Amino acid sequence: MKYMFVIVALMLTLSSVVPAQTDTSLASTKTPEVMLWGGLSLPYLPLDYRTFWKSGYNIGAGIGYSLDPGSTGYGSFFATLDYGRTNFDTKKYNDSLKLTHPADSAIGGAVTLVNVMVIFKGSFSSTKKSVAPYFLLGVGVMNFTVAETYFTPNTSLTIPGINKWGVSWTFGVGIEAPVTESVRAFVQAKSLLGVTEQTRQYFPITAGVVYTL
Repeated sequence: MKYMFVIVALMLTLSSVVPAQTDTSLASTKTPEVMLWGGLSLPYLPLDYRTFWKSGYNIGAGIGYSLDPGSTGYGSFFATLDYGRTNFDTKKYNDSLKLTHPADSAIGGAVTLVNVMVIFKGSFSSTKKSVAPYFLLGVGVMNFTVAETYFTPNTSLTIPGINKWGVSWTFGVGIEAPVTESVRAFVQAKSLLGVTEQTRQYFPITAGVVYTL
């Protein structure tokens, strides 16, 4: 039900952010664009993910189009791919493990998160040639993968790996500024949340560029 709320919110937002056309134009010009970004991934949900995995990296790309600016802003639509990776915090996990299994130690693997999404971007600027704050709303699917956690010498404690798919959605904010006629740079922060066997959530904080094709 939560992802349905996001879809409804997205539809309502479109009506207020995508500008109405003038009398001389029946439809907005659709300008094709490509986005590329990279930065940090901050683990959050579930609790053991936030506790025993370190911040990592996030990279992504998107392709879509933007509409003509209106008096309050303009909208863009993108198909996007996000890849996030966070590494196991061996020291922190083993410090906790000593409380119940002082003779054992653990070796864990990285968590990887892949999101394929459809994104709406609402920019608050009457032109594409000025600094513009924006927000993101999107829905899609997430693949959450974590490697097996090994224990020594008590191998019976081994925790199996996970590889799950689930519905995901995102909300984020950012700001962009023109660099050249066809390139805009941006920084953004967003939440990526997926429903697998448990709710999975992390926060990418990234910087990137938008290329007008």
